[in-house]
Amino acid sequence: MVRLGRDPSKWIKTPDQMQIMASVSKEIETLLHPAIAFNGYGIDGRSHAGLRLVSGHLLESPVVSDLFSGAEEIVLMVYTIGSSVEEKVKEYSKRGLIAESYYLDMLGSLAVTELGCLAFEKVKNRGIGLKLKTSFPLNPGTSHWPASGQKIVLELSGGRETGVTISESFLLIPTKTISMAIALGKNVLTPEQGSSCHYCDNPQLCWGSRVRA
Repeated sequence: MVRLGRDPSKWIKTPDQMQIMASVSKEIETLLHPAIAFNGYGIDGRSHAGLRLVSGHLLESPVVSDLFSGAEEIVLMVYTIGSSVEEKVKEYSKRGLIAESYYLDMLGSLAVTELGCLAFEKVKNRGIGLKLKTSFPLNPGTSHWPASGQKIVLELSGGRETGVTISESFLLIPTKTISMAIALGKNVLTPEQGSSCHYCDNPQLCWGSRVRA
């Protein structure tokens, strides 16, 4: 938790809480089923509405179009820790074990973050092999990219082969699953130069930005 920038002392303050956290920390090791899927695609054209891939699919985001249009390759990725953690969280909640449910869910979210770091490194290594820079990721479901974009990313990344599905309202299932697009190119903006947060239309609605403020 500390390595990922989270201070455990904010949530764990009593011996009972420490014991529960120790228990669920051990338990989650048996519940994680991480999987990463990604594929790279060339660009066929761009417009204000979005970026068209050589596959014929359109990434319907003006921000994706503006930032990624000069890239040599667009990598579409999905990664997940599986459904076992969320199923156990629901079980604890039904049994009235609120602390166990809360801490396990929090650890599951941290596990997704950690998996995302590993997934990004895989794409970055691909870029290094091609002698290209790796951009910061952009995600469907943000203010500049409709959630309907999840369907294309899931299909083209190969995410369905990991067991991930999508609901009618474009929510990825299991819920602890992330999808994204990353550009590989000579002139793309790297994570050191920015993030998708800089292109959000509603920063005031973001819990993370409020905490930082």
